[in-house]
Amino acid sequence: MTISTYAELKTAIGTYMGRADLTDRADEFIDNLEAKITRRLRVGPMETTVTGSFVADTPTVALPAGYVELRSFTYDITTDSPRKLEFITPEQGDALEYSSSGSPMFYSVVGGAIRLYPTPDEAYAYTIRYFASFTALSVSNPTSALLTTYPDLYLYGCLLEACGYTGDDGRIPLWKAAVEECYAEIARHDKRGRHKPAAVQLDPALVGIVSRIDITTDGA
Repeated sequence: MTISTYAELKTAIGTYMGRADLTDRADEFIDNLEAKITRRLRVGPMETTVTGSFVADTPTVALPAGYVELRSFTYDITTDSPRKLEFITPEQGDALEYSSSGSPMFYSVVGGAIRLYPTPDEAYAYTIRYFASFTALSVSNPTSALLTTYPDLYLYGCLLEACGYTGDDGRIPLWKAAVEECYAEIARHDKRGRHKPAAVQLDPALVGIVSRIDITTDGA
């Protein structure tokens, strides 16, 4: 059975569990799974970019919509001179001079906002790359990039939640193993897609020499 929508997922949960009375609980299974996926998964489809400008003499920038985890934070000192901000913990930030201002060098996440150190002295243009949460499935949002790309993770994860609800302990190890295998396969696939091996580059001066080398096996 194809699982590409919210309704199809709910139907599949009941079918695999052999239960027709789980429809009212299926929303909870999906919500719980999506919360776990958001905490655990960090893949290319979750990456997004937002741009803006600092406010001079204001030490914070609002977290972008759907923020889960920050990938990189850069801003332009000049039009052709970007600077990458380095992360520090809030405790490390406490040791810095809060009243100082200038070109920011560090950032931290404090109280639902990004704290800059030192406080920007100008309205520098910035770019934030971050992992954003997927839009949760619902009647009004019947599909998502997450469900389209990883329908098996959704199914097995929801079945694991359902077994926890019904007390079917015998199948918990089965669905737990299936979920973990999905996470492992997703991580491997994402790594291959975003970290291609570098192409071999030959020195042009050596190309002619290599073409004249005759490689034979021993004893030929």
